[in-house]
Amino acid sequence: MSEVVRRTVRLTFSQQLADEPILFQVARDYDLVPTIRRAHLDPSGGEVLLQLEGAKENVESAIGYLRGRGVVVAPANEDVGG
Repeated sequence: MSEVVRRTVRLTFSQQLADEPILFQVARDYDLVPTIRRAHLDPSGGEVLLQLEGAKENVESAIGYLRGRGVVVAPANEDVGG
């Protein structure tokens, strides 16, 4: 059985990506529960502090998918926005 993990990451993305249902796709395609902790959007793009919960390999695959779509994914160690 797969180990279930919770990982909080900071996503930084362009305005074009902000208009796409990327978080929905991640939840559906990788069987994850995404929880938005904080978000900040402006005309140039945005940042989201996101917790992903699910099988460890699914979380890793989802992060790879996000990076492949052009989202900058970093460990979350500070607040978004402000």
